[in-house]
Amino acid sequence: MIDKLLILNKLKEIYSEDLQKAKQIAAEAKELINQPDMKPEGKYDTRRTEAQYLAGAQATRVKELEGDLERLELLQVARHEQKVTIGSLVKCATEDKEVLIFISPSSGGFHLEINNQKLQVTSYSSPLGDSLIGMEVDDFFELETPKGEIEYEILEIY
Repeated sequence: MIDKLLILNKLKEIYSEDLQKAKQIAAEAKELINQPDMKPEGKYDTRRTEAQYLAGAQATRVKELEGDLERLELLQVARHEQKVTIGSLVKCATEDKEVLIFISPSSGGFHLEINNQKLQVTSYSSPLGDSLIGMEVDDFFELETPKGEIEYEILEIY
């Protein structure tokens, strides 16, 4: 089975890289606003306004990523748990396959491959994460997805 510390380290690496990129884009957008050629040439010229929106959105993204990294740093992972909690790695069976799901304290919605094992990273506040929290081995739950309703059975909690 995948060591949860490897998952945490990989997530920290991903979020750190995303944070550096977001900071760079935010700085470039802020610099763009102050360039002399960004002064409006008419009442319908919105280049500067659009650049301000971009800078503001990137500043918000930087704060989100910093929060995600902080939550990952604070997460204490247990080896084996009786119930699914934030930081759990859960092996579930669906109608046609088995999946590994890591419950992240931050954003999720993507897949990782660690030691040739694929796993899905989901936020504790996502529909899937929210459904899993508090469940135990052999519990069942159903989740409405764009592909229809999917039934999950919890096989193991790590």
